[in-house]
Amino acid sequence: MNAGELEIKWKSIVFGGAAQYRSLRISADSFPELYLALDVKGNRYLILQVPDKTAVDCSTIEKENLSLEWFEEKRFILIGLRSIRFLDLFNDLTLSLYNRIKDIQSPEHYSREFIHVFHKWAEFFEDGSSGLLPESDLKGLFGELIVLRWYLANDQQLSVNQILDAWQGPFNRAQDFIFPALNLEVKTKNTDEMNIRISSEFQLEEEPGKGLNLVIVNLNKQEDGLTLRALIADIRELIMLKAGDLSVFMKLLARAGVKAADPEKYDEFIWEISNLSFYNCTDLQFPRITTSTIMDGISQVGYRLNMRVLETFLINKFTP
Repeated sequence: MNAGELEIKWKSIVFGGAAQYRSLRISADSFPELYLALDVKGNRYLILQVPDKTAVDCSTIEKENLSLEWFEEKRFILIGLRSIRFLDLFNDLTLSLYNRIKDIQSPEHYSREFIHVFHKWAEFFEDGSSGLLPESDLKGLFGELIVLRWYLANDQQLSVNQILDAWQGPFNRAQDFIFPALNLEVKTKNTDEMNIRISSEFQLEEEPGKGLNLVIVNLNKQEDGLTLRALIADIRELIMLKAGDLSVFMKLLARAGVKAADPEKYDEFIWEISNLSFYNCTDLQFPRITTSTIMDGISQVGYRLNMRVLETFLINKFTP
């Protein structure tokens, strides 16, 4: 099930009668009885029906945009959306929750997971946004997300969660991706730019026993290109398709300065991805300055690399 199919299910619920909620079971393939529901005002809810004699440890929590309730007499736990601004995010929560519990047969287990997912996602529904990123920072983040999307779509060796864990750009690590056997430093530039800036002596220094690639993401501003919002939506779809933990991605985005309600605010920035180029930095002839190649007492070195010189060290070039 994807977000489009889920939205069709929401719209198929027709409220009528005197009942407090009108509901629809999300899927017959789900072992737990998990329902989509609307109240008389059209507000959206998730309802988990819990069998009799199942112990449930749940307190009512009412946050500004999300709520959790336990109805002991009716034996159901309810997660409610309190703001229509977060409809897309609530769909993400719904799909993540469905994929997480649909095959669990123990009522104690799936009810605990239902409550756990609420607590894990509640922070993403908070009001307010981070300050908007300047265009240069946005472009850098955009490039890292392009690389993340490429790995999620193409890597056959690592799980989706391992790939998400490898993305270290939001934590300002020495390199942007830290894989088990290879690190990546990502630079994003306009296609016609001939230089990239290396901001320190650590960016192109490999870890002992590991490879290091420089990845150049070449972009062009185009009216029919890709927005940050669309790119994030692509990545969310890939994560859910491969049963990854979407909340990990949401936390990484927030750490990078983009909260759940932020992406649409960058819709004026539209880029076409020309290509991703991978260069081998561990070649002994690769032009770089590292801590092992500068004299003691020198630090915070910044310099520019010319793209013509780098062509010798090109490993692969991909067009997304």
